[in-house]
Amino acid sequence: MRSVSLARRVSAAAALLAPLALLVVVVAAFLRRPLLLVAVAACVSVGLSAAAFAVTRTGLLRTAAAVLAVVALAAAIILPLAAGGGLLVVALLVALVLVGGATTRYALGRDMASLKNAATPGDPVGPAARPVLLMNPKSGGGKVE
Repeated sequence: MRSVSLARRVSAAAALLAPLALLVVVVAAFLRRPLLLVAVAACVSVGLSAAAFAVTRTGLLRTAAAVLAVVALAAAIILPLAAGGGLLVVALLVALVLVGGATTRYALGRDMASLKNAATPGDPVGPAARPVLLMNPKSGGGKVE
């Protein structure tokens, strides 16, 4: 079985470090404003948790988690602007969110070429020598009898 490429490994490492860097920036920037620090840290935490949930699910749960992640991260960016925070901090927050999202997508993503080239999992087997069909007489309202 082939190993994961170095680019995907580096991308995965960056995807793991981006949220930590984001929280460090939030704490460093808003240490003198405890209420704003708690609000922005909570928004970032909820946003990152919802994003992680969205990455690992499908369907309606994925959509709801993605919407929650976008709203929470947008609130984490809007709160410092409303409180008169510096644009440099807001730009750094946006950049770290985008870097984290892009590296996560690349680390976990698959393209059609890699899926087509990948071996089909499992061991090939021949046809059954003595096939057997099992039927449960207690299921289906007794249709088996």
